[in-house]
Amino acid sequence: MPEVLLDLINAAQEGDILEPAFLDDQWYVFQVEDFQPAELDEALEEELSNELFEQWLMEKVSAMNITL
Repeated sequence: MPEVLLDLINAAQEGDILEPAFLDDQWYVFQVEDFQPAELDEALEEELSNELFEQWLMEKVSAMNITL
């Protein structure tokens, strides 16, 4: 998440309409509808672990010099 947007959200209350934010060469207006706590259950932890492992593996494979 862009830092400018994160700063606006952190200072907001539920229901607030945030000041316009300039992101990716466009202006956006956001409304905070609800804050929900983050939860890391076993299924999500495994999914994230697998995703990070796949990214790491692809980086290692890409860096290898393989000739046949």
